[in-house]
Amino acid sequence: MAALLQSVRTAAQKQLTADISAEGATLVRYLFGLPFALLYLAIQAQGIQLPRLGPTFLFSVLAAGALQIVATVLLIRLFKLRNFAVGSTYVRAEILVTALLGVSFFF
Repeated sequence: MAALLQSVRTAAQKQLTADISAEGATLVRYLFGLPFALLYLAIQAQGIQLPRLGPTFLFSVLAAGALQIVATVLLIRLFKLRNFAVGSTYVRAEILVTALLGVSFFF
């Protein structure tokens, strides 16, 4: 179900780029998720002691978030240059590349 919905979301973003830029489509994607993230944080903050976040963790989160946004912009631009099937194949290959890099980095 997750893969199906991800494909639907990505196809919708591809269609959205006919009217706006890749950066605009990326902004729409992340602004759509913002209320859900804020709701999650509000629920977690209700009577639950959150752990203290150190500078290393915060840097990692900010770097990962920025790289995710850049990757999304590049993905949407890829869809504008090539067809949907080629872009989807690249996205699915990302999982394998991440696993291989993770194994080589952590072992």
